[in-house]
Amino acid sequence: MIAYHDRDGHLCRPYPQYVPNWENLTPYQRGNPLYIKAPDQQQLLPGVKQLLSTYKYNFVVSNQRWHSGKKTIKDVVMEARWLMYQLPLNGFCFCYDSGETAWLLENADSPPILLLSLYPHLIGTFRKPQAGMVKALQLHYNIPPETPQILIGDRLTDQACAIAASIDFQWSDIARGYPDPATRN
Repeated sequence: MIAYHDRDGHLCRPYPQYVPNWENLTPYQRGNPLYIKAPDQQQLLPGVKQLLSTYKYNFVVSNQRWHSGKKTIKDVVMEARWLMYQLPLNGFCFCYDSGETAWLLENADSPPILLLSLYPHLIGTFRKPQAGMVKALQLHYNIPPETPQILIGDRLTDQACAIAASIDFQWSDIARGYPDPATRN
């Protein structure tokens, strides 16, 4: 089975000294680009390594905030590389704008690939809740539609993306083994 994972609030979070009130934030607030200012300020959430070990292939599909002007594409790539060194990820895909473009890191040391040049028919659909990132990964890695696939996340936009991509969905807290409906938004 192939799993697509959201990043913030599912795979990792900032260390408590950077955001002491993390548990009290909604998933939307947890996506604030000011919380993680350097790759080593993020920590893996409980249950993540065990969860990823249950899937043959693991990809990240992550909306990143561009409108604050505080986080650059280079910042996102550095954070993605840190995560890819920590976890068995087969790719890290992120949208940095309103859905016009998406970037893919195939591994922790590869240069980012601009997906709109490879899949121009997906321009405008890369940002979740649309399914452009998932569809681009399916095309890029030749994943047949009948392959069992699931998206795991903590936000309604993740769930809507799974529906748009016609794949299964599971809430992050349940998937990681720490059920907490308050973390869903």
